[in-house]
Amino acid sequence: MLKPAELRPERSALPFPRHARPEELARQERRRTFAPQQAVDATPRADGQQPDEPEPAPRLEAAQRFDPLQLAIGGSELGVVLEARALQESPLGRMLLGCLSADQLQALTELEQKTGLRPLEQIERVAIAGDGGDAAVLLLGGQFDGFDPSELDERLKFEPQGDAALWAESGDGVIASWKGQLLLLGAAQGVRAALQRLQQEPSDAAARLASEAYGEVYGSLTGLAASKILPQALRERFARAAGRVTLHVDARDDLLLVAEVYGAQQEPLRDLASMVGGALALGRLQAVRSENPLLADLLDESRVIPGEGSFQVEMALPLVALGDQLGECARHPRGNAPPP
Repeated sequence: MLKPAELRPERSALPFPRHARPEELARQERRRTFAPQQAVDATPRADGQQPDEPEPAPRLEAAQRFDPLQLAIGGSELGVVLEARALQESPLGRMLLGCLSADQLQALTELEQKTGLRPLEQIERVAIAGDGGDAAVLLLGGQFDGFDPSELDERLKFEPQGDAALWAESGDGVIASWKGQLLLLGAAQGVRAALQRLQQEPSDAAARLASEAYGEVYGSLTGLAASKILPQALRERFARAAGRVTLHVDARDDLLLVAEVYGAQQEPLRDLASMVGGALALGRLQAVRSENPLLADLLDESRVIPGEGSFQVEMALPLVALGDQLGECARHPRGNAPPP
């Protein structure tokens, strides 16, 4: 479909994110700081103990250590994490920072002046968790000791919520802080659910997320949640066949994405894989016909890999294509104006 002069050179195999790199394993280990305490019986009742005698108080036994942010989002219908600090230090992150508008930079400056919060320095991760509806929660991971939301809105005053959280509520919105390490924003129902997950016994989903915490973006969502962001032609079939979807994005250089789609029934899953592959091929053809080079670059390196009980979708977008799309601002560091 392309003229000979427009043929792109073949690239070497791209390093799609399929496992944690050494630096990511070290990062995960550093974040395992929270050990939920589990109550266990201290001593069984001895024979002959009088019924009215007080029972021994339960003792607390230290459990395995976990990443608190992973506990807060584990088990929700949607749990996706963006490694903001790592992305900020990548070539793509520097491009995006270079393209912040004057108004956006001014808003960051005003936020720091009012609250002392320095988003580009203090926020290490950004995550979203939700169980559908209006209960989605935005979680910020980093160091937020001393953050006072009343500097933004005098109606938002922190009050203690349990042993480790502070809670401020205004109308339908809530902002909460957990041990100065997490900020949670969203509807009261969703924020409360996330805080409760930090107090409960860790779920299997939280442990699974810990094993999948690699890439600059990663997470898990149900097939139903994933279907809502797909084209209408795929939405209903995807919701029926897919039980869970995991995502990993490597943004160190070219933007590389791997999505693993799991389903309980092999035949519907195989049909879905064929549909997704067909949609990618059709999209590639339409991108060439409409002379959309950005989309064509994306679909050039996209493919579907069938498997047993799951299939993978790989997609790639060259960094140079992203830079061309962002324009002149992507060639300059944050805060430096392009030359006249």
